[in-house]
Amino acid sequence: MIGSGHGVIALIIWIFVSLPTFAQIQVNNFGAGLSYWHRNYNGPDERSFLINYQPDAPFRAGALMPTISAELGLIGELALDGRIGLWSFNFTGEGTSEQGAIIREEIDQRIIPLAVGGVYTFRHVLPDIFNAFIGAGMNRYYIRNSMERIVYNAGGSLPTQTFSGNNLGFYGKIGVEYMVVPQLGLALEGRYNSGSYNQVRIAGQNSTAEPVKVSLQGLEVGIGVRYSILPMFGRRYRY
Repeated sequence: MIGSGHGVIALIIWIFVSLPTFAQIQVNNFGAGLSYWHRNYNGPDERSFLINYQPDAPFRAGALMPTISAELGLIGELALDGRIGLWSFNFTGEGTSEQGAIIREEIDQRIIPLAVGGVYTFRHVLPDIFNAFIGAGMNRYYIRNSMERIVYNAGGSLPTQTFSGNNLGFYGKIGVEYMVVPQLGLALEGRYNSGSYNQVRIAGQNSTAEPVKVSLQGLEVGIGVRYSILPMFGRRYRY
């Protein structure tokens, strides 16, 4: 499933690079940024795959996520917006065996959210150098969970096992952009991401496999720079 994701990513990059050759479509900008994605669960979280899980304990997972993006102008101020990021987090659980050995389990998680959607820009809503924008679209989450178990002073340690897959979700976003110069903007953006993924859990040695649905929803706030490479393909501003 991850292999097919590489093909999708390559196709989207090719589209953003190739479409400027058509007169009807303009490249508004390319960008890079850093955001903080704070996941708030409405059910089991990744710790449910680990030893000594306590479902009633409050838990949130947040981390910084680098992103790159591109925007293609379609009609007027309506554009096609694409973005890809990399979010990572470590989940840990500790407990003891019946023989008293200490067990530590850890999940090293990597999520690549690939977002494509529409965005509408309101030009010069504050002074002439400020724009505002609002948008919505679809996320494709590519997920990899690498799990490791270490048993201290006893047997039972396991090598790293990797679980991978992908699933769909949605997002909505709103933000403002300050134009430093005609081709360079500084954007502040807020998003809400929705979605979930399924992974199998085996509670014990003699237990049957049980599918668990893990939420991916959460707020995201970030800042980034957006650059119009060529004036003939970029936005037109008045000063």
